[in-house]
Amino acid sequence: MKMTLMTFALLGAVTAAHAQEQKPPSVICTDGVCSEPEPAKKKEAPAEYENLKFGIYGIADLALLYRDNVLVDPANPAAGTTSYLTFISGGRNQSRIGLRGSYDLGDGYRALIQLEKGFNYSDGTCEDGRDCDPIVFFNRRAYLGLEKEGIGRVTFGRQLTSMYDILIQSDPMGYSPAFSWLPTAGSADPATGKFNAGRFSTRVDRMIKYEGRFPLAYINAYYAMGDSTRAIVNNSRFGGGTIIRLAPFSLVGVYDQRNLTMTSKGLSKERAFSFAVRASLLNGTLIPVVGIRRYVKTLSSLNENLFFGGVTYRVTERLSFTVADYFDKKQDGTGQDDNLLVLRANYFLGKIVETYLTYGHASAANGGFAGVMRANDTLPATDSQNGIALGLRIRFGYPPTSAD
Repeated sequence: MKMTLMTFALLGAVTAAHAQEQKPPSVICTDGVCSEPEPAKKKEAPAEYENLKFGIYGIADLALLYRDNVLVDPANPAAGTTSYLTFISGGRNQSRIGLRGSYDLGDGYRALIQLEKGFNYSDGTCEDGRDCDPIVFFNRRAYLGLEKEGIGRVTFGRQLTSMYDILIQSDPMGYSPAFSWLPTAGSADPATGKFNAGRFSTRVDRMIKYEGRFPLAYINAYYAMGDSTRAIVNNSRFGGGTIIRLAPFSLVGVYDQRNLTMTSKGLSKERAFSFAVRASLLNGTLIPVVGIRRYVKTLSSLNENLFFGGVTYRVTERLSFTVADYFDKKQDGTGQDDNLLVLRANYFLGKIVETYLTYGHASAANGGFAGVMRANDTLPATDSQNGIALGLRIRFGYPPTSAD
């Protein structure tokens, strides 16, 4: 009995001591002065992470697309064409997800990092094809760099060219993979059908890039190493451009050059020039744009002029309509000029969620081929094509005024 009482007494003493430790007294008195205890301090993050900002961003874009005159079997054109209804990822913008961050170094300096991957919501595959190159996992962007307020940023790694960065802000369709002939990222070379090839490539490895944003101008320039042991110019690229803002107009100029391989005939080059004028009228209600992109391949007869223009009318903050046209004037003597006319209605369901309905008609002259898509698709099969897309886009982590 005595042992039992001693056991209970010991348990009671331990319990009371534990309760006293877990719940401090409501009042503490020292030298006759009484006060409430200070609340327990939360554990602070390590000092090295105080200046770090890091976040996820992306675009989820899925559309139901109908087209006529689509090849039944791309490997056998003789099988003919048919009408085709399918889902595509990227009726307005290619779907993607990315990570980006910055670290404040003080005195206006920041360190930057960004990784971005493109993929398809329609089937879960990678943007660069069903095989999905495992070596180039972050196929859209993978870079780091430094930035100084008032001066600009310098970045290093896999990035987008000046042509992409600047023209996406001048394309009335916003560089849509479907229904725009200006997009370059992910597009197929009309001569070979290969993805992201030739004059339409804009994601470039081993790039050194400068960007400066100022009150009246945006400046962009880059150089990309060709990584050739035979000649430093082989496969190298460079370009640059600017957007000058003189309200209500924006004046655009950009140049891009891709060096091919040095041969006995010399170094073949692909050159692209583009100029455009964009306006924001009636407090942004009416946004017209007109421009030209000229392409020339040296040591060959391949060259063309692509004229583009359009206008967006914002009926309300949620509803807008866009009409655009792209006319491709061939300079190779074939006379196979082609044209794409596009109409789009866009409605915001919320700040980052929108739905759209797009119609496009493509046509070509003198036996040429034309299609409503030039990205992530097979080559056109006939001299005309109609397409209709109904899509949903969710855009997260982007500033409200940024280009996609």
